[in-house]
Amino acid sequence: MYHHLIKLYFLKKLNSLNELISQAKKGKQQAQSQLISGFWVDVKYYILTKVHDENSAEELTVETFTKAITKLHLYNEDFDFKTWLISIAHNTTMDFFRKKKNYDEFFLNDYSKILQTSPSPEDNIISEQKNSALLKAINELEEKYKKVMELKFLEDKSIKEIAGILDLTEANVKIRILRGKKLLSDKLNT
Repeated sequence: MYHHLIKLYFLKKLNSLNELISQAKKGKQQAQSQLISGFWVDVKYYILTKVHDENSAEELTVETFTKAITKLHLYNEDFDFKTWLISIAHNTTMDFFRKKKNYDEFFLNDYSKILQTSPSPEDNIISEQKNSALLKAINELEEKYKKVMELKFLEDKSIKEIAGILDLTEANVKIRILRGKKLLSDKLNT
């Protein structure tokens, strides 16, 4: 009898998760927020065990959920959702290490190589134009996203700090960062 009750509990929980995923796939923001809130700790913990840095783990967790929500239509319900998220987290973390390795190698090279790889005046102009476009796009955001994006990406504040400054919950800050990044991406790619 006891095993039967446990099986019913997990079946009900699985059905409600599948319904939540289905709603999130349709773009329902509340369902997306619930998925993020429900799996945030698991994903962040996984990443933290790999990077051993709270700020990097937080950034990579936001990036993981941004990718997951964007690619939710690719999720196959025959597989465990948490496992799918962790695989995205794993790939995001590996990309982070690849980029970090290149960054470290750059500074370990001798002076002549550094001079050869330093940006040209044209590269600097392109970089300034991209920064200008990003600032313009941030300024065009709705105020609730604009302020969060400014604090996160221009002032390099943590999610916890942003929550304190704006008097929001950390979950709300995470959601606004995810949506803000999506809105910025849309503005910059048009």
